[in-house]
Amino acid sequence: MGTQGRQTLAVAARHWRTIFGWGRIRLRVAIISPADTFNADDSQNLGRTKLLLDKFARSGKLEEMKELEDGKDLQLDFTKLQKIAKTGLPVLPVVVQDADSREVLVVAYSNQEALEHSLKTGIATFWSTSRNELWIKGKTSGDTLELVDVRVNCEQNSLLYLVRMVGGGVCHTKDAAGKTRTTCYYRSLRDGKLSFLDSGT
Repeated sequence: MGTQGRQTLAVAARHWRTIFGWGRIRLRVAIISPADTFNADDSQNLGRTKLLLDKFARSGKLEEMKELEDGKDLQLDFTKLQKIAKTGLPVLPVVVQDADSREVLVVAYSNQEALEHSLKTGIATFWSTSRNELWIKGKTSGDTLELVDVRVNCEQNSLLYLVRMVGGGVCHTKDAAGKTRTTCYYRSLRDGKLSFLDSGT
C-alpha cells in the first residue's frame, strides 16, 4: 500500500473515530481485507472508505446494543448521569408509572419545555438527552402514554408521571413473540445475572 493509500485510511479512521468515539481492530482489518477490493492508493476512494467504516461500525454498534438489551450479562452504565452532565442540558429524571397497576414503566428525562408540553397536551413528553430534542412518546410508534397525574419529589429535582398506556407498550424493545414490551424493566437481577420476566424469553 502506497503513501496515499495509508493517508486515505488514516483520514477515514479519524473520521470514524470522530463519529463513534471508540476503536475496533477488526474494523480496520475488514477495511483492508481482500473482500473489500478497491484501490487504496486512489484518493477518490476516500468517500467509499468512510462509508465502509461507517457500515462496519454501525453493524458492530447494533450487535452491542442487541446484547445489551437482549442479553443476560450485567452491563450497568454507571456513567449515564456523568454523560448527561457533560452535555450541560437542564434536565431532571422522570419516573413513569402505570396509574392503575403502579408498575414502573420507564425512567426518562424532562426539561421545562417537555414538562409544559406534557401538561398542555395530556401526553407524557420527555427530553431526549441523546438526540437533544423533544420526545413525544408514541409520536412515531403509536404507543402513547396518557398523563393522569404529575408528582414532584421532596427536593423538587425529579418527577413522577402516572400514566395509562394507549397502544401496545412502552419499551422500544420487543419480547420473544415480537410484541412491544409494556415496561423497560423486563429483567431481574439474580446472582449477578439477568433473567427475563417475559414469558417465552
